Amino acid sequence: MKLADLPVPTALIERHAAHGITELYPPQAACVEQGLLDGKNLLVAIPTASGKTLVAELAMHRAIAAGGKCLYIVPLRALAAEKYAEFAAGARVGIATGDYDRRDDYLGRNEIVVATSEKVDSLLRNRTPWLAEVTLLVVDEVHLVGSPDRGATLELVIAKLRRLNPSLQLIGLSATIGNPGTLAEWLDAGLVASDWRPVRLRQGVYYRGQIRFHDGCRELDATASKSDDLNLCLDTIAEGGQCLVFVNSRRNAEGFAKRAASAIKSKDPALAEYARRITDLATTELDRTLAACVAR
Repeated sequence: MKLADLPVPTALIERHAAHGITELYPPQAACVEQGLLDGKNLLVAIPTASGKTLVAELAMHRAIAAGGKCLYIVPLRALAAEKYAEFAAGARVGIATGDYDRRDDYLGRNEIVVATSEKVDSLLRNRTPWLAEVTLLVVDEVHLVGSPDRGATLELVIAKLRRLNPSLQLIGLSATIGNPGTLAEWLDAGLVASDWRPVRLRQGVYYRGQIRFHDGCRELDATASKSDDLNLCLDTIAEGGQCLVFVNSRRNAEGFAKRAASAIKSKDPALAEYARRITDLATTELDRTLAACVAR
């Protein structure tokens, strides 16, 4: 399914085409087929990197073109800032993550408002008037409705917004829903569930210089560095791949980044410019550490 064939603003199509995105992934096409652009509620349960954000963008820009207002709920302030920057290129976007005692009426001027669930809960309790104008609600990481810590707030927010605007379209996004059918039923939503990925995922265990997969083993150069985790990354990069490394603390993340920056030999001239931009925007020591790692 081609992006250009969809009833969405031309500017959105052109913006994505400039980044090489002209066709929908199969799960995205399934969302359109199930009524994404026709105001239908959907629960989208697809893997990471399968295009959930574009699904949301299509629905939001369709709603905006019809004169509507969109609310995009995220669990974290950092994610709110990321989505705010991502959406700002094509619409009037506001962000709400802070002071829980304010009504923030000024946000009503925006076409898209990105906010944490706790902030939306506060806006509802303070009877912020523009919430009644929301025609599309997107809930990112909607599986957190089952979280023992934050789930009750998110559940309450969704219920209140649906009661405030019964004709509200709701799009739930997640890559990790254990009970998608049950959640879709609660949301009165159609379910788009898929395990399709743009890149095949293989699971293996690294042990003594080998990655052991269920269907065989692969040798690695265990002498590239003194660290097994770094050797895995260097091997992947040598094959033209990318790495995402999970560690158990911010301190360890910073430490690994420094080791990786020293070990990875890149001749990309653009890195110096990226490092300069990060430095210009830096407000914390962590920001400056990131700039130094990029510059190496």
